[in-house]
Amino acid sequence: MTFLERESVRRGKYLKAYFVYGNEKNYDEDERRKELEKIGRELNLKNTALTFVPSMQDSESEVNLNRINPSAANTIIIFRQRNIIAKFIDLKPSAESFKNIVAALDNSTSKYFSLPKIHLED
Repeated sequence: MTFLERESVRRGKYLKAYFVYGNEKNYDEDERRKELEKIGRELNLKNTALTFVPSMQDSESEVNLNRINPSAANTIIIFRQRNIIAKFIDLKPSAESFKNIVAALDNSTSKYFSLPKIHLED
């Protein structure tokens, strides 16, 4: 998670990092919230959102639409304008894995990122 935190700081408004925990084993909403709050404090996370769902098949949160394999140790999905542009499954925390994520993020940049938003009148 600290890798995503660093990338979020480095890329500023162009990257929003979310950690979604979806383990249905021994699920208790209050305990899960406390667990993530503790992790956030211990890692001093300021730019990475920590959230949870009862399971990766949860339809109420619509996390099921991402088709995440609950047997996978981790899944990293990179979106651009609501479209999946990269997906990494079961990555080990290694320099090579981080390099691949950075490359996917770099490939998602555009020369138009810095243009101001156009405000349309109703």
